Amino acid sequence: MKRPSARTKSSDYLQSMRLWTNFFAASGAEYEAIVSHYDHQNREVLDIGCGNGRLAIKLSEKARAVTGIDLDEKLIDFASTYAESNGIGNLVFKTMSATELKFESNSFDLVIMPWMVHMLKDRATALAEVKRVLRPGGQLIIFGLWGDCDYDRIARHFVSRREQEIDPKSCYEEPLTEIFGAFECNPLPTDQSYSFIFPDCGVTVEAFNFAFKNWYGKTMNEKEINHLRHLLPTYGLGTHIELKTKGAIYLCTKQKASNLEQIELHIGDNNDRHTTARQNNG
Repeated sequence: MKRPSARTKSSDYLQSMRLWTNFFAASGAEYEAIVSHYDHQNREVLDIGCGNGRLAIKLSEKARAVTGIDLDEKLIDFASTYAESNGIGNLVFKTMSATELKFESNSFDLVIMPWMVHMLKDRATALAEVKRVLRPGGQLIIFGLWGDCDYDRIARHFVSRREQEIDPKSCYEEPLTEIFGAFECNPLPTDQSYSFIFPDCGVTVEAFNFAFKNWYGKTMNEKEINHLRHLLPTYGLGTHIELKTKGAIYLCTKQKASNLEQIELHIGDNNDRHTTARQNNG
């Protein structure tokens, strides 16, 4: 039997990943939420956990420059190829960890973290990195999942650790308070704006197969697949399957330094330059 090539495997992976991205928030609610909270016109934007680049691509239409980062090399390769083939010159994608941002301090005006903070093991470190790379007055926008959404209710039948995985207080509120001092929380609307709407039961099963295998290392057997098929009609929307998302949009602003702090920073910079000059002069 001929083994599938690496390209075929990558294509299968991307096709499966699109099952979650193509059928989510077709209303454009995420982009509308971003622009309602921050004017990114001619600004520099960082998209952490960019996936296949769908939001970064949209933001690049008005931003001065957009950088998307993700740990998934397949998705970064896909997004980079798309940007290059479509001549989007102000858009770059990099494989990078949220806890080790390889950017200079004060590099971005806007940072977005869509649907990924709950996956981080060290949220405080990641948020501290975000604060570091944000310019004073810059904005962080987090799209945060809460527990007990439709996805959770289904996943708990197959993945036991989904039981208490997402607690808003420990996942978002405590680390945001620790790093930024204050935040604003806007719960997601309960309409279809942020729903996953799959065309039919078969596509939904395929999407869950991908999610469990790639995100939890679990492969469903035939009995479990049949059980999933039995559960899905509960979420029927006509001939479609609708999975409602439960969560919130979190907003944080990096405070501008006071006049005294700016003077101290200026003095510190000058001292560093003088020290470097003395070292260079022997």
